[in-house]
Amino acid sequence: MIEGWNQAKIHEELLQKGIQWYFNPPTASNHGGAWERMIRSTRKILGSLVKEQTLDDESLQTLMCEAENIINGRPLTTISDDPKDLEPLTPNHLLLLRQECSLPPGIFKTVVFKAKVAASPTSG
Repeated sequence: MIEGWNQAKIHEELLQKGIQWYFNPPTASNHGGAWERMIRSTRKILGSLVKEQTLDDESLQTLMCEAENIINGRPLTTISDDPKDLEPLTPNHLLLLRQECSLPPGIFKTVVFKAKVAASPTSG
């Protein structure tokens, strides 16, 4: 499919709109740089959290939120050894206007809650 793309035409069209086209071959993830590193980090996080669990939709959504929190908690600036310095800037600071607390990831299991119906006293 990608082989059929007219690379020169794509380049020209995007150049007219002020966009510089960089083609990233699908089988060469080393060309991706920073975003490929983030994909690898996300895969490692998901792999370590899921292991061999089977997840329902709600647990999968929770898992993705936990992975997002871990990835967005990484520092964007250098970490200082001086305890008087401020904490390093993270994506969470920009997204949430605070650093998200780093709670340990949970174990995802489906829990079925059964409601107990209390019998009302009958008058009588």
